[in-house]
Amino acid sequence: MENSVVDLKRVNGFVLALTFILNLCLIVGQIGEIAKGQKTVTAVAIFVSVILVYTGIISFVYKKDKEGLKFKYAASIGFFLIYVYSMFTTTRVLVYVYIIPFMMLYFLYFDLTFIKVLGSAVVLANTARVGWLIFIVQANSSNLTTDYTIQMASIVMIVVSSIIGTKLSNSINEDKTKALEEAKEKQEDILKNVLKIASELDQHSNAVGQTITELEQSGSTINDAVGDISAGAEKAVLSAQEQSNLTEHIQNIVVDTSEASKNMEEISHTTIKQMDEGVKIVKALNVKTEVMNENCESVYESMIELRDKSKEINEITEAITAISAQTNILSLNAAIESARAGEAGRGFAVVAEEVRNLANQSGEFASHITAIVDELQQVVAASVEAMTRLKGANDEQNELIVNTGEIFNETTEYMKEVNDQVSIVTDKVNEMVGINERLIKNTQEIAAISEQTLAGIEMTTEATMQNNNCVQRSKEIASGLLESAKAMKQYI
Repeated sequence: MENSVVDLKRVNGFVLALTFILNLCLIVGQIGEIAKGQKTVTAVAIFVSVILVYTGIISFVYKKDKEGLKFKYAASIGFFLIYVYSMFTTTRVLVYVYIIPFMMLYFLYFDLTFIKVLGSAVVLANTARVGWLIFIVQANSSNLTTDYTIQMASIVMIVVSSIIGTKLSNSINEDKTKALEEAKEKQEDILKNVLKIASELDQHSNAVGQTITELEQSGSTINDAVGDISAGAEKAVLSAQEQSNLTEHIQNIVVDTSEASKNMEEISHTTIKQMDEGVKIVKALNVKTEVMNENCESVYESMIELRDKSKEINEITEAITAISAQTNILSLNAAIESARAGEAGRGFAVVAEEVRNLANQSGEFASHITAIVDELQQVVAASVEAMTRLKGANDEQNELIVNTGEIFNETTEYMKEVNDQVSIVTDKVNEMVGINERLIKNTQEIAAISEQTLAGIEMTTEATMQNNNCVQRSKEIASGLLESAKAMKQYI
């Protein structure tokens, strides 16, 4: 247990080196004995040979196992035997001091049992030497006795100090070892927590990477959708602007129609006064009137069909077309009545023709907005055919008008009806003006909203691009996080 905290390789190396030095000191001391004449060369040569053999043995043991305990025991036993030999081959008292560096040297192993055994052997060896000097060698003078006392006291103190020092060192080492083991356990706990966090980090990194990938795909889809919406909004703005222009153009036509209706109303009043004078002539046209009625009925049915087809257009164009149809009917009636009136009704016929032209223009612009132009053309062709037949009847009726003025009585009644119809047309035209004004306002609002929408879409597009950039940066960060998690994963 004591040796578990010792680096035996370094301690063994240090002990080997210091043993070399101690052996060298012993050899020098033995040579000094020869110089003093106290030992023979043979005795010294034997001693040096023993030291060299001992040195070779411990060197071999160290080289074979630098971290083993065999070196400690071989070196300590060999040196102790040489120490004992040195003490019993000389009478010098101070020879015992060779054991002091030896004891201090083996203190490095922190082996309490070993130090106790070695200390006991040293005490016994020195006790035996003192007894040998006193009783056998008879070196027992008072001065030598004091030296022997000092020698034994020194040896005992050295051994006791070594034992106590080793015990304290071992105790300190045990405390340190325990502290190191506790620190090691804490480090293991920390490492486990770190590895657990690393595992969770790896899982979370994968989840974050997958989420960012999905977010990137979603951002790309949103970006494409915003691009499509932006293109659609631009088309909507252009369409709204074009519709606004067409609506304003229709508004101008409607205003002109309204003014023409007012003029027609004034002319109808004047015509009624003139028709009162030619009432008698109108009576001659009764027969032809029936034909005219049949043709008017045909025109009416054709215009009804035209009105039904016009319902397929939006509410605004439906209102315009219906009013135009009514205006056409009234203008035809006015033309018929003006034809009956003869010269007196020519001015009224011109106005009626102008109203009819304006009504046709309104119908043409209304049909330009819709996609039902072909069907309307067929219905108009039928109306034209009916009008042709009506024109023929009117020609015959004009010949009768020259010869009679009695028809003016009947014409007056018709003109009154025309006047009523003109009033209705005027009201309808005014209503259409109001509707068209609201349409213009709504169209302008739609255009403004479309422009705002387009601006919002552009801002959304910019925000989407910024979001994509953030997603890219997040993806890079997540990639780095994932790489770190993979690097930590190898320790799990």
